[in-house]
Amino acid sequence: MSLHDPVSVREWYADSSAAFVDVVDRVPASTLDRPALGEWTMRSLVGHTCRSGFTTIEIYVAAARDRIDAGEGLGDLLDGPAAYFHAALDWVTDQAVITEAGVRAGVGLGDDPFDHAHDLAARGVALVDTLADDDLLLTPVGAISAVDYLATRAFELSVHTLDIVDAAGIEPPVQLPGCARRAAALAASLTRDYDVYTLLRGILGRGEMPDGFTCLR
Repeated sequence: MSLHDPVSVREWYADSSAAFVDVVDRVPASTLDRPALGEWTMRSLVGHTCRSGFTTIEIYVAAARDRIDAGEGLGDLLDGPAAYFHAALDWVTDQAVITEAGVRAGVGLGDDPFDHAHDLAARGVALVDTLADDDLLLTPVGAISAVDYLATRAFELSVHTLDIVDAAGIEPPVQLPGCARRAAALAASLTRDYDVYTLLRGILGRGEMPDGFTCLR
C-alpha cells in the first residue's frame, strides 16, 4: 500500500475505524478501570484512541478554516505522514503530557464510555467523508493535507485497537490484520537511519530487538 495513495489511505482509515468500533462493542465493561497500557486504564486508552483517531480531525479542520477565513497563511505543508510524526515526536518531549491527555479523554467519555466512543467514531468518519484529499488541517506542528493526516490517524487507530484487544483479552476483528500490515509499513518508514538495520535484522530473525526499541523516537 502506498502511504500517499488517497484511495488506499481512505480504505485503511475506514477499516481501522470499523475495527475500533467492533472491538469497543466487545470490550467487557468490567475492564474499564483496569490497567491497559502503561499508566492508562482501559477507559483512558479508549479515550485516547477516540481523540487521536477522530476528535483531532475536527479540531484541526476547524483550526485551518479559521486561519484561512482570517486571511492568514498556514505556512509550509508537512511532507507526508512520516514528516508529521517526526515533527510531533520532536514537539512533545514530555511523555507525561500525552499520558495526562489520555486520562482526560477517558474521563470525557462520561458515564456511557463505549456509547460515547461509538458516537465519536461515527462523527469522525462522517466528517472524513466530506473532506477532499487536498483539504488542509492545521496541527500544532504545522499544516498537512487531509489524506496525509488520515494516514496518521489510521495508524493510531490500528495500533491502539491492537492495544485494546491485548488489554481486554479478546479476539482481533477481521479488519485488523490488514490494518496492522499498513501500520507496520508506516512504522518502518518512521525509523531513523541509525535504527533501520536493527529493525530489518529483527523482523527477519537475524538479530534481537534491543529492550525498549521503538520506531517512535
